[in-house]
Amino acid sequence: MNGGDDGANIPHAPLFVSFAEAVVGGDRDAISDAQKALSGQCGAAAATDAAAVAALFNAINRVADAIGIRVEESKEERTAYFREALELDIYQTARMEKRVAGAGNA
Repeated sequence: MNGGDDGANIPHAPLFVSFAEAVVGGDRDAISDAQKALSGQCGAAAATDAAAVAALFNAINRVADAIGIRVEESKEERTAYFREALELDIYQTARMEKRVAGAGNA
């Protein structure tokens, strides 16, 4: 997301992109400003829908983490300590993912 126009021809696309970038950035003031701009141009329902989509993506990641779906390799090292402390790697899904990733380690 770079705020550029990719020619998708989506009405008010820059406002939605700005909102998404603010959410990903985590700055509460930026989120509030982007939400107000989106709501002002597209209406409260559109702003609510955009927030719901952002929340859904967050929820999907949390569910995947909670049931033990293996994290990306880039995150394995920095999450090892709490995965071990919480015994997240004992879940069947996590064990299956490791077997698949190891190809032939069944």
